[in-house]
Amino acid sequence: MAARRLILAMIVLLVASSVAAALVPVEQGADQSSTETSPPGLPPSGGRLVTKTLRAGAEHPQTIALELGDQLSLTVTSKVPDQVAVPELGELDDVERDAPARFDLLPFEPGRYAVRLVEAKKAVGWIVVRPKAKRQAGEKSKDSPGSSTTARTPGARSAT
Repeated sequence: MAARRLILAMIVLLVASSVAAALVPVEQGADQSSTETSPPGLPPSGGRLVTKTLRAGAEHPQTIALELGDQLSLTVTSKVPDQVAVPELGELDDVERDAPARFDLLPFEPGRYAVRLVEAKKAVGWIVVRPKAKRQAGEKSKDSPGSSTTARTPGARSAT
């Protein structure tokens, strides 16, 4: 007799919890993944993806030229362990012989940004970001359709 009452109580609790779960509103968009490539509030940049590798052992620092809206996928290699920093953009990563430092950068301000080895206190490269080139009347845009390059946000953000 006690077992029947226990089973009946469990069934009542199961039905009550099912009804409660069915009545709770579900948040829209909470489980949806975003496919945006631009930071929220900014239109697509219309820039290009630039992939570069800098060697820490190179004789002279290399310059990487970008236009505003370009994304930089940067790899820095070194034969000795160190840390690679892009201080003005707030980026830092470890580098070793078999593990290069990797950065995905999307600068939002024109400027010249150093890529440095922290321990060696040496510049291994420079990232130079120029304003978007203005087009002459009648010149065709290299931007993708629907893209806009008018929004600017101070500083830079990592693209990852």
